[in-house]
Amino acid sequence: MDDNEDKQADVAEEIIEAGSTLSPLYMSSLTIKNFRVFDKENGQTFNFNKGLNVFIGPNNAGKSAAIDALRFILSLGSYQKRDDYIKLDEQDIYRKNGEELANVETIEILATFRTEDEDLLGSLGEMYDHKDGKEYVFNLKHEIVFSMDSILNRHTY
Repeated sequence: MDDNEDKQADVAEEIIEAGSTLSPLYMSSLTIKNFRVFDKENGQTFNFNKGLNVFIGPNNAGKSAAIDALRFILSLGSYQKRDDYIKLDEQDIYRKNGEELANVETIEILATFRTEDEDLLGSLGEMYDHKDGKEYVFNLKHEIVFSMDSILNRHTY
C-alpha cells in the first residue's frame, strides 16, 4: 500500500469507529471517463440523492462498469469476494469501434461526497474541496495512466 492508500484506510477506519455519531456522508456524484463503455471526451456523470439509489438500464449501458469503477476508487473487492480487488488493464480503456490505443491513455474516476458535519474536515481534510450552502464537498479522484511500458496510478484530490 502507498501513503495515500494508508491514509484512506485510516480515514475509513475512523469513520467506521465513529459510527452513528457522524452525520451522513453520502456520494452525490460519480464521473467516469475513458472506462469500458464511457468515452474519454464526455464520460458519464451519475448524480445521487441521499438514501438508496439504483442503476437501471439495458445490457451494455454501463451499470456494471459504474459499480466496478466505484469498487475500484473505494478499494473494495468484487461482489463475490471482498479481497478480490478490481484490477484494471488496457482492455478496460474505452475504444470506439475497436480503435487503436494512443501511447498514453488515462481512465478517470471522480467521486464527490457531501456532508453537513464540520467534524469530518479533520478526517477528510485532504479531500475537502469547497462548501456548498450547508454542505461540505469532498472529492476523491483516481487517474489510472496506461503507457506502452507500464501502468502508473495517481491519486489526486
